[in-house]
Amino acid sequence: MSRRESIKLKVLRPIDIENCENVSDILNYMSQASFGGRSVGKAWSTLRNIVDDPNCALILTISGAMTVAKLGRIFGSLISRSIVKAVITTGAVVTHSFVEELGMNHYKVPIKLSDKELYALKLNRVYDSIEPESNLVALEKFACKVFSKLNPENGYGSFEIIRHLADEMIKGKKPDGFLGAANTHCVNVYVPALSDSELGLYLFRYSKHSKQSTKNNIIYDPFKDLSEYSRWLCRQKRIAFLTLGGGSPRNWGQQMLPFLKTQKKAGELHSKDNIPEVAAAIRICPDPAELGHLSGATYSEGITWGKFEAKNDDHFVEIQCDATIVFPILAKLLCDYVDQKANKR
Repeated sequence: MSRRESIKLKVLRPIDIENCENVSDILNYMSQASFGGRSVGKAWSTLRNIVDDPNCALILTISGAMTVAKLGRIFGSLISRSIVKAVITTGAVVTHSFVEELGMNHYKVPIKLSDKELYALKLNRVYDSIEPESNLVALEKFACKVFSKLNPENGYGSFEIIRHLADEMIKGKKPDGFLGAANTHCVNVYVPALSDSELGLYLFRYSKHSKQSTKNNIIYDPFKDLSEYSRWLCRQKRIAFLTLGGGSPRNWGQQMLPFLKTQKKAGELHSKDNIPEVAAAIRICPDPAELGHLSGATYSEGITWGKFEAKNDDHFVEIQCDATIVFPILAKLLCDYVDQKANKR
């Protein structure tokens, strides 16, 4: 048998919109087509497989100003349906989420105003959107009120600090956003680089002032995040990643896997601890790999670092697109899919 005869080629199929009743049908066709459309279609089928597997926990990693872009409620919807089981993100995403969920607003950038003029007006620009400085002032006041209630004898990981803030935020109301849903459904939100954000700076300023005035000095302990995340991983049979962007959240979520393997080889893990298999990984980011930074790196690159097993290479999906375009569509379809499954039971 020749090499050509031994290779099983898969047929590409035309996207037949006449036979499509909904967007899900279109994506099913797209998975058998070409270029970027195939990646989006493949992501849809991979996400369905993830939620169909009761032993697979989906980890959402988020970078970029996705809550200013108004994706926060989508994250909350995925969490409230138990689709997402853990979140790793940036301090900026959490900061802007608290602003939104505390009832403050973000705005479109006013036309014909320069950045210098926006600065004078205390209107902070995030691409085409505005985070007024007044929002951040109000958030710091709220955060310091919560910090004053924390026990100064304890060290707090970012997931615990966020949980305490969210506890106070949702008192007496139904949560309708990202952090409120995470708190209600006991989903940890980890921020590996908390100090790289307004929220982290608020904690720094509060603690610095506390030392000077003998008030509560809150200790931020990032190692508690690592410890809790590693314990959570060891309780999972399989995991999958859904990544918006890249950066620290993406790497922080993966790096524990090869680390746990070295711990196990050294006999440092409990015999009952499990290192989960990575069933799939989906990245939505416009950056190509040749730019050389982490956000552009393909998930399959992680095989060389021991983060993933080579046999799972077919389950890596790279969508080179702005997440604000593709993610809402995939998330809506996924929520509807889960709801339909629940209604059939």
